[in-house]
Amino acid sequence: MNRLLRISILIILLFSCSCGGVENKTDDPITPNSITITSVTISPCSRELVIGNRLQLSAMVNPSNATYKTIIWSSSNPDVATVTPDGLVNALNIGTTLIECNISGIGATCEITVTEDSPKVVDLGLSVKWANRNVGANKPKDYGNYYAWGEITSKRYYGWNTYKWCGGESYNQKKYNNKIIYGIQDKLTILELSDDAARENWGGKWRMPTWEEFMELMYDCTWTWNWEDRGYTITSKKNGNSIFMPCAGYRSLSSVYNSGSYGYYWSSSLDILYCDHAEYCRFYQNSPRAGIWADCQRCTGLSIRPVTE
Repeated sequence: MNRLLRISILIILLFSCSCGGVENKTDDPITPNSITITSVTISPCSRELVIGNRLQLSAMVNPSNATYKTIIWSSSNPDVATVTPDGLVNALNIGTTLIECNISGIGATCEITVTEDSPKVVDLGLSVKWANRNVGANKPKDYGNYYAWGEITSKRYYGWNTYKWCGGESYNQKKYNNKIIYGIQDKLTILELSDDAARENWGGKWRMPTWEEFMELMYDCTWTWNWEDRGYTITSKKNGNSIFMPCAGYRSLSSVYNSGSYGYYWSSSLDILYCDHAEYCRFYQNSPRAGIWADCQRCTGLSIRPVTE
């Protein structure tokens, strides 16, 4: 009788496990077969929007088959831009905010800069057309954002220990290097578009100017110092059109230097002699040598003035 009882109980247990047990679901993070998320990325990770515009963000997890239930979106400054539960950003007022995506405790952010109007294309009769304002600026005379070379978002601290493309020091470059003494060699000397702050923030065909395109701007235009707005009006010698470039200074560590007296603008060109530097255009207050060319440490925060074909 005890044997029959044991068999009956075993049959009941087997039946309940097959019919009433908990099914393993791919979106349940507590199941034994869960795959843990190691990182989250947002696409795009930086963008400039005009007031009233919208942008759909998407979140991607690594590994791609990781297990999770929900995605939580939030805005650090909802007065500037809000985000819906499915990642749709609404631009409301001028300013900058970080849109955060959190999945199973792992987060990522997207920098959203909201401006009043779209950038305008100015034809100076050169090989490329120039934008009428800096990335992150609302008007031509505004400074806009500062970017380390090859990074597409602005930040609070600019140094080698926060620079994306190195291992914490200038002689440990992870990308854009043609000399062994600076780390891993890849022979890249022009920024790829995925690392170009102009393309990533403005989209379209906007990009950062090359060394040669800045040289055109220097020698084929007349540079006139503007005392009121603290910058240069740059007028084409070919068709008379002009753009204005303010002296926004630069950012190093957590401070801004020389704003109102010096302008520093990144090109997309790596310095071929010192691979921890990149080429940029420098000009300063009422200087007869406006547009002097130089190189600067890649981790420094400079302005960006885009060009387009």
